Amino acid sequence: MKERFLRRLGALDRRVVLGLMTAIVVLAGLESWLLVLRAPLLELRSQASIQADLAAANAGGADTSARIERLTAELPRLEKTLGGEQSARSDDGTILFLMDVLGRAGTRQSVSLGSVRPGARRIVQGFEETTYDIEVRGEYRNLYQWLHEAQAGVAPLVVSGFTLRSIDAGPRIVLALKLAGYRPVTGQGGSQ
Repeated sequence: MKERFLRRLGALDRRVVLGLMTAIVVLAGLESWLLVLRAPLLELRSQASIQADLAAANAGGADTSARIERLTAELPRLEKTLGGEQSARSDDGTILFLMDVLGRAGTRQSVSLGSVRPGARRIVQGFEETTYDIEVRGEYRNLYQWLHEAQAGVAPLVVSGFTLRSIDAGPRIVLALKLAGYRPVTGQGGSQ
């Protein structure tokens, strides 16, 4: 059988034999690439990528300290923005401010401001919550427009609750509103 194979191989053109031998060598090289060399080369690339990432993170240390300094300098401005104008006011000053803003909005919307009273204070997740109880009277549509305008006027304060009740059988109703303001607790660990 070996002689038969060699005779047939000898009968073939030299170029065909050379092509078959080249194909066998290429296939053997491809198989060795897939089985032996591919995994270590992928691991080498992965290690190089990790090393580059670690070098970039290590070089970013100076950027991090500069960023901390910048954010520390920006903190007072952000606290003022969070607390708004009301954070610097006393309770009396805040009530006067609310009466002024809500009263002017009420005049424009034909709503009468009944009362503005400070509510409870409590610590909620590191913030001091201060509430204010507001009572206004007017027609429903006017109260709606007043509430929309008043919310913009007392921006850092948010509406935390409200109730509507009828005065009599007429179109006028009473809106009892609870506003809440939040400011960071300073010097305490404040939690509820």
